Amino acid sequence: MSGSSRTTSDLAVQNLLHRLHDIPSKGVQKAEIESIYAYLQRSTAKKTRFHWFCRHAEPLTTESATYLLRSLVLAKSFHQVKIWKGWLNDCLGACAECVLGLEKAKASSRQSYFGAIPDDAMRVYWLVFSKWELDHILAQISSPSGWKNSSDIPTPVFYRMICNFKVFQNPRIQSFLEQTSLPRTPSNWPAASIPPAMLVLLMHANATLREWALNQVLRCTVVPISHDDASFLPYNQALELIMLSFSAQVRPETPIRLVADVETLWSSFHSVLRLLRPTHLTYSSSEGVDIRHVVTGHLHNDGPEFTTVLRCFNLILKRLGKNLWHGEGPEYPQLVFDAFKDNPSLITLLHENDLSSERDPWFFNWLPEYLFTIRDQPVYTEVVAKITDFMLQHERFSTARPIFLDSLSSSIWQLLKDQNLDGANSAISNVLDIHAEALVTVAFAHSHQKAEWKTAREVTRDLIHTTLMQDLRNINDTISRCTVVLALSLKKAEKDGSKPRIHDNGRDNMAPLAIREQIWKNIYVHVRPFDTEGIASVLSVLATTAHLDCILKSSFAPALHFPGLSVLLDSVNHSLEIIRSGFSELTSGYEMSMAASQVLQHSGTAKDIVKLMLSPVADLHGGAMGIVTQADDGGSDCRRECFQWLFDNFSEESFEGSFELLRVFNDYAPRIPEACNLSKSLVRCFTDIIGVLCSNYHGLLHQPDYNRPDGTGRRFEELWTLMCKTITVIFKQTPSWSQYYKSEVLTEWMRDALIFARGILGERAVFESAAIAATAAPKSSTISRRMLANLHEILAELSQWLRLTDEKLLHQSCTLIQSLLELFREKHHPLQQTVLQKLTKQVAGVRNRDYTSITCRLNPVKLASLEAILASFDDDDDDVATVEITKPVPMPKAPAKHTTQVKFEVKTKSSSDVSSRNLPASTSKMKLNHFSATDQERLDAANSMLKFRKPSTILKHALPSSLPYKPSTKASKSRGKEELSSDSEESVEKESQESLKAGSAKLQQSPKIRKKVERQQVKRVDKLPYLKQNAQEASFLKRDEAHQKALRFKPDISELHRTLLSWDYQHDGQFPPKAQWQLHSVPDTFSDFKHYRAVFEPLLLMECWAQLLQSKDDPPEYYYCKITSRSYNGHWLDLEVVFSSELRREWFLTGNDVVLLRHQEGKNTLLAKALSFRRPRNNPAEAGLRCYLPPDTRDPGLDLWSQWEISKVF
Repeated sequence: MSGSSRTTSDLAVQNLLHRLHDIPSKGVQKAEIESIYAYLQRSTAKKTRFHWFCRHAEPLTTESATYLLRSLVLAKSFHQVKIWKGWLNDCLGACAECVLGLEKAKASSRQSYFGAIPDDAMRVYWLVFSKWELDHILAQISSPSGWKNSSDIPTPVFYRMICNFKVFQNPRIQSFLEQTSLPRTPSNWPAASIPPAMLVLLMHANATLREWALNQVLRCTVVPISHDDASFLPYNQALELIMLSFSAQVRPETPIRLVADVETLWSSFHSVLRLLRPTHLTYSSSEGVDIRHVVTGHLHNDGPEFTTVLRCFNLILKRLGKNLWHGEGPEYPQLVFDAFKDNPSLITLLHENDLSSERDPWFFNWLPEYLFTIRDQPVYTEVVAKITDFMLQHERFSTARPIFLDSLSSSIWQLLKDQNLDGANSAISNVLDIHAEALVTVAFAHSHQKAEWKTAREVTRDLIHTTLMQDLRNINDTISRCTVVLALSLKKAEKDGSKPRIHDNGRDNMAPLAIREQIWKNIYVHVRPFDTEGIASVLSVLATTAHLDCILKSSFAPALHFPGLSVLLDSVNHSLEIIRSGFSELTSGYEMSMAASQVLQHSGTAKDIVKLMLSPVADLHGGAMGIVTQADDGGSDCRRECFQWLFDNFSEESFEGSFELLRVFNDYAPRIPEACNLSKSLVRCFTDIIGVLCSNYHGLLHQPDYNRPDGTGRRFEELWTLMCKTITVIFKQTPSWSQYYKSEVLTEWMRDALIFARGILGERAVFESAAIAATAAPKSSTISRRMLANLHEILAELSQWLRLTDEKLLHQSCTLIQSLLELFREKHHPLQQTVLQKLTKQVAGVRNRDYTSITCRLNPVKLASLEAILASFDDDDDDVATVEITKPVPMPKAPAKHTTQVKFEVKTKSSSDVSSRNLPASTSKMKLNHFSATDQERLDAANSMLKFRKPSTILKHALPSSLPYKPSTKASKSRGKEELSSDSEESVEKESQESLKAGSAKLQQSPKIRKKVERQQVKRVDKLPYLKQNAQEASFLKRDEAHQKALRFKPDISELHRTLLSWDYQHDGQFPPKAQWQLHSVPDTFSDFKHYRAVFEPLLLMECWAQLLQSKDDPPEYYYCKITSRSYNGHWLDLEVVFSSELRREWFLTGNDVVLLRHQEGKNTLLAKALSFRRPRNNPAEAGLRCYLPPDTRDPGLDLWSQWEISKVF
């Protein structure tokens, strides 16, 4: 037969089986069964070993063999049935997996191929089929030519005896199994399934069979029984036999002998329970015996089987969970625990075993699971209290108390991990409150430091730590709920002015706050400084609350009318007070001075100390500082020195603690009404931290070892980003916080915030250099751009502070804004458009403010400087732009008395071009009948005065377009006289007289009064109203005006400084070195600015030189300093120096001082201008200097850490 015909035939069989599977029928056509038989014959022909029901068989083969099980019914009409039985026996005798597959096929075919056959008929059919199988197996084992040794018996034969439960129950098979020495490890034994008979063998009276069955079960790879096996194999029949051992009634006669010894019975039953699925554990036998009741009903047994019964209960508890109590009364869980706790065998178990080193012993580890399963039961609270009382009985358990405390703490700890954040589990809360003293004593008291308490002590500490962290989560959650109420109140009030109705997905926003007050109080009583692990645990808990301060109730004023909110806020403040009271006394005692250094050696403790030092709470801040002060052998006295010691000795943990609190603040501050105290603490502390890291004197970032890429070096940029984000949040939230504090308090911490911001900006270069140096593959431009980008938001939010009314804060804010803008301009870093627009709007608002009721006003110098630098960001690409004048549109009619001025730009190239462009467009259309050639020459001469502007510059004359141009003003008259010649005036007067005569003639003819006609004249109009204003032109005009205004208020004298600093101090001449100018007499008048400068500039320089010469005659007051930093800023060389010698109290530097630097080992000298001067507390003074080295001058040796003498010159 060809392959094509075989494929067609196989497809036909497949379609036939699909139809028979989905639509079963009672009868079968002979042709159909013959075609299926023919396919099975083809698939098994010429095969010595073939598979019908296992994974090696094709699916169509398995379906065909399953359907042909019906052939026994048709034995009279189907003559091939004998051959088919022979093939089936050959298949089952060669493959154990096919034996298992046949048993599953029997069950699965009941709903498919046998679905139409009645149950009674099916029972008869399977009895016949099982008898045929049994006869075949008995014939094999009883044959004279059978197997001589048990090792000769094939594994499939053994497996067929056990897998077919009907065959297994036969007395002859039972006798054979007991008398035959079965192979310990049969080959090819299916390891993924456990036949039902194997469960019975585990309970067999024959010890050899029990041991053999246990070995086979231990080899099973799927435990418990798989769902597939449980669906198709008769495990219920096996459980029915097994439950006879626990029946109180007389056992029926069975061919299978079950174990009778009680202790062995329970150990074997435990092996059976380990294999069963949860559905089997709820099985109830025909006699009403339930597996659950069998186990729980024997918990009171006080014999040797108690331990095994308890293990069985633990197993079914874990497998069933809450279903263990399904269908039982409410008191049943309590009865079960009572049976356990009142069993005398429990005490025996405790005393007979050495459990001192065992943590959470097995006979108690079921308690957490047990309590979890009854959480919804009404008896839960009573059971929890009973368990706690039972396990804290001192007299009854004596030496076993550590074990009981260990188990109790473990149980409560497991429950707390699953407890709701709002502390709804009142049963656990009550236990913790009632037994707080006992629990804290075990965890921290000196009396429980012996070795036998070690495990219980560790577990109880974990419990208390979890409890305290739960309290802190409840406090945070309560604050969040209060803010939700406040937000809804404000929203509702803005909408309709009514009171809100709070709904939060069914959650009660006013749920009371309760913490474990007794535990907190007892901790501070029992924990001692020498218990360094306990101190570290307390610090880790308190560090979580470092950002929390007492809530200001006035900040929640809009929502205080809501019922319960005021009480809830009071409970938050009371709770915060409870958790911190006692910490200061704990850390200030004498014992802490001996143990402080050991406390900090615990992992994470230094991080917690840093967080506590950043806290706004005085007790936490002072206590943490006290630990550091006592741990530092060098004696850190102030906050900055404490930070110095921490960041130097615990750098990683110090950075991590700083990061964590900054992140918490950035998330927490915008969500609550006010966080002034926290922000005040942060800005002061981080000002110190910046000094610790960036100070020129022992600054950590200046140390090469501190900038390792694999260490703290990778932290610098992240610290910068977080600090920028923090000060941005502060600047943004301050306006809303200011309403809750008095001006004096607010001014103080706002000043600190500005100091912090200036510190960030001032040390930007240090952070940038350190971040670049710590990068393995330097990308300086990328890092620089990211760090500059972090300053954008600061600038945007700081612009709001220009509305301040405090003079000092206002000018400090303005100076900081200007410094930021100058930094962006210096680094050629463009401003974000949104930031630029916001800042421009704020500056314009300040300019347009009504100051009639405000005592403070921004200095015009500052304002003009801000406007100038902002204007420079409008367009940095082009300095000159040519404006094309569009074709004029018809001028609108307007009253004769008003002339609108229009801005007009001219690009001058020559005098003739300028004169022609400066004439208004309307003048070309005027008819001047008396305009002579002489008049033209005079007019050209007047217009040629515009030549003083340089080529390629833009002439701009800006007057507000909204203001009318009035010819009657003095300025208009004077300008008209300059532009008109006397001849043209006479001609115009003549024309005017003639027009008056004509008008008087008309008056005689008509009584109408004629309006006075303005005499004709030439006018200069700066801005034509009908010309469209160019946006770029307006931008240039605005920038130039701001620049000119800034120059008037604060002229640029950098050229003077450059000249002074280039002088050689050693020069002794009457004139400065390289002076190439001459002195002139001061005239009465000056022709222009150049003339003025040529006269007075030499005089100014001579005065400066005279002061320098005079300083040589005065006794010098010099001090020693070291150069700690040098950097180039354009053509300037900027230095940072630290004074090595002590300064006189009255000695200081200002921004106008010029100093002399003299090398200590040579005669090299250099003049420098002072930029900054700082005298930090407990640290050497620092100064910033600016030098200028002309191109023809060599560097005098300004190396890092070189020693120089410094003295004032003038």
